[in-house]
Amino acid sequence: MIRIVLAALAITVAVPAHASGRWDAISSGRLYDRLLTPQLNPSHSFVDDRALQLYRKDLREGRIKPPNRKHRHHLFDFRRN
Repeated sequence: MIRIVLAALAITVAVPAHASGRWDAISSGRLYDRLLTPQLNPSHSFVDDRALQLYRKDLREGRIKPPNRKHRHHLFDFRRN
């Protein structure tokens, strides 16, 4: 019983830490994600060549729209009204 509780506790601590690291990697340009990159990295500046290649591939194939510089809606910008 104690092992199960300890395992559950370890998982609940590890999952948010992993997600936080992923968000940091996306916002710094080390990773590319179709949904989160426009929100976390609106300038689309990539540090990693692989992330840039995946972004350009999605643009060519029409999976994502080209960035619209006029209208920027930030999902995670809580300062906006």
